[in-house]
Amino acid sequence: MKVTRKQLRRIIRETWADDDRDFSAPPGEEDYYAPGGEGEKLTDAQLKKNWGPWLEERGLEFDDLDDLAKFTGAPNRTWLPDKPPADGMDGPADLELWARNKKSGIKEIKMKITKRQLRRIIKEELIRESGWNQSLGGPGLSDLPWASVDAGDANISAALAIAAENGFNASQFLNEDSDFDMSGVDGYDALRALDAGFVEQEQIPYETADESGVIRIGTVKEYGITENIGVIDVMGYQTWIR
Repeated sequence: MKVTRKQLRRIIRETWADDDRDFSAPPGEEDYYAPGGEGEKLTDAQLKKNWGPWLEERGLEFDDLDDLAKFTGAPNRTWLPDKPPADGMDGPADLELWARNKKSGIKEIKMKITKRQLRRIIKEELIRESGWNQSLGGPGLSDLPWASVDAGDANISAALAIAAENGFNASQFLNEDSDFDMSGVDGYDALRALDAGFVEQEQIPYETADESGVIRIGTVKEYGITENIGVIDVMGYQTWIR
């Protein structure tokens, strides 16, 4: 199963929620858990009634539920949920993704991830949950060298106007060229921490005569309080706004 970074973060959150279900059939008891066996959870009649319309809408057949069961980690189709989950997810398994790939003939592949990458993803999720500045030892947003926009910042001014038209009002900006020496905060670490703690909620296309990119609107957590913040992203160069 191919897992995106977003899905992996969801897996981590669900693990924290102590979801300790075990879908595997014990060795030697495969017949007990097989369709028609004594351990059958749902009959084919129940599955056809509840899953049939869902499969038909996606151009799939009833027998495809066997592959879906393998995808979710269930012993067989009778151990699937009694009906398609409303959010399209069975634990960490994205059922809509499986259906699209099944219909188009794309085979699922296993994702290879290093321990270093996994540690980084877990760290980023912890930052999102606890506060963007936790890893820095405490500086808040107000401690960063925010600057007001002046006449020489035409592109930033244009971006702020576009953000305001879409309901996000900002008057200050911050980027890697800001005067971090005056603030006593390491600029590289602060900007990385902001990016790791940022939870995106909306994207707004951004274009001027000189450049184009996207304005991402979202939040960061600071001392347990959710703060609204935005970032102008032009080919990877980020300017934070608030």
